[in-house]
Amino acid sequence: MRGIQGVLKLNNNEVTFVTFPNNERRLDLNEEYLKENNIITWKYENDSSIFELLLADNVMTQLDYMYDLVITYMPYSRMDRVEKTNTAFSLDALTSLLAKQLQKVNKVYVFDPHSSVTLEKLNEYGLDAGELDYSLADDVISTTNVDINKSWIVFPDHGASKRYDASKYPNVIICEKKRDFATGRIIDLKATIHTQNGSPNQDAPLIVIDDLSSYGGTFVRALQAVDTLGITYGESWLIISHAEEAVHKGDLLKTYDKLFTTDSLWIATGMEPLKSEPRAQINIKLIDDIVTSQLK
Repeated sequence: MRGIQGVLKLNNNEVTFVTFPNNERRLDLNEEYLKENNIITWKYENDSSIFELLLADNVMTQLDYMYDLVITYMPYSRMDRVEKTNTAFSLDALTSLLAKQLQKVNKVYVFDPHSSVTLEKLNEYGLDAGELDYSLADDVISTTNVDINKSWIVFPDHGASKRYDASKYPNVIICEKKRDFATGRIIDLKATIHTQNGSPNQDAPLIVIDDLSSYGGTFVRALQAVDTLGITYGESWLIISHAEEAVHKGDLLKTYDKLFTTDSLWIATGMEPLKSEPRAQINIKLIDDIVTSQLK
């Protein structure tokens, strides 16, 4: 048997699961972690993480303790619609499962969901769900003292421009992409200056904002598209709430000067491989700090 930890925390204490040789899991929860008001923070690593959350709720039910659930990244959130009737509506299936099985959840907080469908489905199936009240982009811009009147803000698609409210930025570029739904590959991507009400400066950073990256091909192409507009800027920054492990396998970190992200999809010290990349400076906001600041 071996212990696995890092995927789930109870009141900021790591919960350890025992794994048997056949990969079945057992959870013996340390009751010293329990409080009157409990918070379970759940990171998704793979589909085994889903079952571990169900085990945690099962123990909380046996002990008769309520808890708030923080989902650092909602699994299957990109599969929030179907194009064909023979394709599974994965987000619908998962939200339905969680609503049926989680018995002691008081409130669900999702950190930067990919679309409104995540919260809609969680609430539709009976959970009280809302978004964690924290914006990584706002935090980065504030703490780095960026003058947004001098910087270009870039959104890789119209969805991102709506999610992060492009109207609050004076200088905005919005990209439009065409994607092959079957393969997920981008067929075409173009950039357009949406608004220019400030005074963009050639020394100020150009800031790309979105929620999630896998290999980062979208963001590489977005920067290439921006460069066709003939504008000048200083460093290139990318702010994404969720960075998959694959982000250090593509060209993203060779293209941007700085990456700002969180450890919402990384377990323990999983971000360390990123630090050896040749160009990008990696800046990581810890989910534990975000949860502590928002849910006191």
